[in-house]
Amino acid sequence: MHRVLIGLISVSMSSWSLAADRHVPAEFATIQAAVDAAAYGDRILIAPGTYNERVVSPVGKSLEIIGTGGPEVTIIDSRGLPTAGPLGPGGSALGINNGPGPFDMPYVVEGLTLRGDQGTGFSFSYYGSGLYLRRVNAEVRNCIFESNDTSAALSNVQSFGGALALNEGISSRVIDCVFRNNDCKTGGAIYADTGFVEIVGCSFENNTSELGGAIRTINSFIRVVDSEFINNAADLGGAINGTFARIESSTFRGNTATAGDGGAINLTFSQGSVIVNSVFDGNEASGRGGTIRSSHDLPIINSIIRNSVSGVGGALDGSGATITVSNSIVRGAGALTGAIPVSFSYSNVEGGAPGDGNIDTDPVFVDAANGDYRLDTGSPCIDAGSNLLVERDVDDLNGNGIVTDGYPFDGAGNPRFTDDLFVPNTGETLMIDFPVDMGPFERVVEVAMDGNDDCNGNFINDLVDIVNGTETDLNSNLIPDSCDIASGVLTDENMDGIPDEYQTACLPDLNEDGNLNFLDVSLFLSLFSMGCP
Repeated sequence: MHRVLIGLISVSMSSWSLAADRHVPAEFATIQAAVDAAAYGDRILIAPGTYNERVVSPVGKSLEIIGTGGPEVTIIDSRGLPTAGPLGPGGSALGINNGPGPFDMPYVVEGLTLRGDQGTGFSFSYYGSGLYLRRVNAEVRNCIFESNDTSAALSNVQSFGGALALNEGISSRVIDCVFRNNDCKTGGAIYADTGFVEIVGCSFENNTSELGGAIRTINSFIRVVDSEFINNAADLGGAINGTFARIESSTFRGNTATAGDGGAINLTFSQGSVIVNSVFDGNEASGRGGTIRSSHDLPIINSIIRNSVSGVGGALDGSGATITVSNSIVRGAGALTGAIPVSFSYSNVEGGAPGDGNIDTDPVFVDAANGDYRLDTGSPCIDAGSNLLVERDVDDLNGNGIVTDGYPFDGAGNPRFTDDLFVPNTGETLMIDFPVDMGPFERVVEVAMDGNDDCNGNFINDLVDIVNGTETDLNSNLIPDSCDIASGVLTDENMDGIPDEYQTACLPDLNEDGNLNFLDVSLFLSLFSMGCP
């Protein structure tokens, strides 16, 4: 699920009244022929099939290139095809080079699998074996980038963006895409050198590089949301090596910096970066920062860092800066060994750490070994965080008219600040009745009869509903009557919300004919004689 996006710089496509659809192969035998014939704003609609081409979009054409059957069956594979010459155009599977044109030309690529082996030649380097985007505001949706490998063809030449290169753009979005088994010298999957890049709901797996196994950025700001990075590797920055970054509600597992710092993330010139509601597990660096190294101050909020391995230092390294960890869980042998410098507050830190609200105890995950990092029943991390340290809800996402209260959603999109009656509130509150949980996921109970239920799905503990009078519990089983009715434990044939088993016939309209008259009195006397109170 993609939640409301903060600070979003959107890419909007203009409406073109004269735009036309160009069908491949029904009207044009090749994608290139359709692109050549298209006018500004046209759609290139590609039927399922494998197209062995190197497609180049001419300067100044704003198009939508769409695989109508989806990426699994619509493939552009340019591997092994001849190119236009050393450092010439046409080396990418799909190259969109706006050249001297405006920097903000809109472009859409959707529903394709892209495989390439070289990239587009520009400024004595090669860019984007799968997709090259220069001077466009692009939206790349529902694509698969796989097996884009420049290592063999370009062993002695600089290469950037094994799968996707974003060059000289202003704003781009990459949504619901898969990047796997890509290789490049700089940015195994993605390279971006300017502007704002938003990555939402994407998966990065087994990508490799010298700098940034999955992503490498220079002078650009990336926002990564609801994405996962699994088993990526690079000399520096196993998953991400970059400058300015906001990482939100994402998972980093098994990434490796093979010859340097930042097993998952290595940030340089990273002022203004932040990590929130994210999970880091089993990342490793031969140098500093088994999980994260940052050269500028870096807040890490409501996140999990565990099982990190570092050749020099601990899981976190703030050499030249301070990493501030709050409302988080940091576990694993040697998690703090050599950490330089890191400050903790309201966090669960193995080995203990100075600071307000810190604890050192088993966080009791549901099943971390299989990727379930939710807090289980009785976890000491429940209601143990600080609401003052939660990111502010500056966009008023919960619609309460307050922009200084805490960010209302956790890493799974569930409401924050829910109470657990069976765990003491050891955290710190501000304008919110209950303290936030440590880690990315607020305790939301779905299993019946464990004492923390929310059977009506209103994100309020059932017992709180009953005590507050928002639900009745006439059979005193600690389950709201509405849930008992829904499950068949109680009945409600007249659908008035009151269990039939607890409704008495001694009501003014006893025969339920809608009228109060002598028939009701007669029925009352009859029932009274039988003992009705």
